[in-house]
Amino acid sequence: MNKICYLNLVTYSNTGGIENFNRTFLNVLSSSFNRVTSVSVYDNKLKQEFENIDYMNFSNNKLKVLLYIIKNIYKIDKLIVAHVNLMPIVIIAKCLNPKLEVYLSIYGIEVWKKLPYMYRIFMKKINILSISSYTTDTFIKYNKIPRANIFYMGSNIYNKNLNKLDFVNPYNKKEFNILSVTRLTQIDNYKGVIIDSYNDDNVIALFESSKAKNLKESLEALISFLLVENGFMTALSYLVVCGCRLSFLGIDR
Repeated sequence: MNKICYLNLVTYSNTGGIENFNRTFLNVLSSSFNRVTSVSVYDNKLKQEFENIDYMNFSNNKLKVLLYIIKNIYKIDKLIVAHVNLMPIVIIAKCLNPKLEVYLSIYGIEVWKKLPYMYRIFMKKINILSISSYTTDTFIKYNKIPRANIFYMGSNIYNKNLNKLDFVNPYNKKEFNILSVTRLTQIDNYKGVIIDSYNDDNVIALFESSKAKNLKESLEALISFLLVENGFMTALSYLVVCGCRLSFLGIDR
């Protein structure tokens, strides 16, 4: 068993933000350490993408993952856990080996709420890696974890063929810009946020289109902001686009 264990949900069997996050992390571990094992809960195919990484994939067999960690618990120096849903394994691992050094990555809606009591107890005994100040503040607000336990680690997207010269800034600094991040799929339609880059990235509106009341409140907040800052036509033009998105999702406005 290698000294560092990277415990994750999935890296290669699906495509999305979690998978890109895991690939980025593995890329960094590969370039920085010689003995690393990637333990994936859901991956079902082997892919030796990075050097210095041994891959252990368990095809959604959670019991085998747990037994693997227990079997090797005293051979691991550092356990890096890529998602909060893996906390039950962390709890068992820390009970078996209290000296085990654990790092938990937190991001997304899963940690923007009050977590189970046992999670909160053991989170005070490990290191937390947060991808943003918003996640950190919201996580602390609901779970009362000491800020000293939390370290900032910016998120990134791994692409070994990416050339930084290919990036073109789409924004005109002389004009007002809004970044709207939303999802158009039925299962991810709760994920949406609009931020004001001119005001310390303050959240203007959170979109949860699975809840009509919340969606209405979000739209009202957005309309109010646009009217105050940019006038009627800017607000109207954005709402036309937003209305198309809501119609696509089949939401009654």
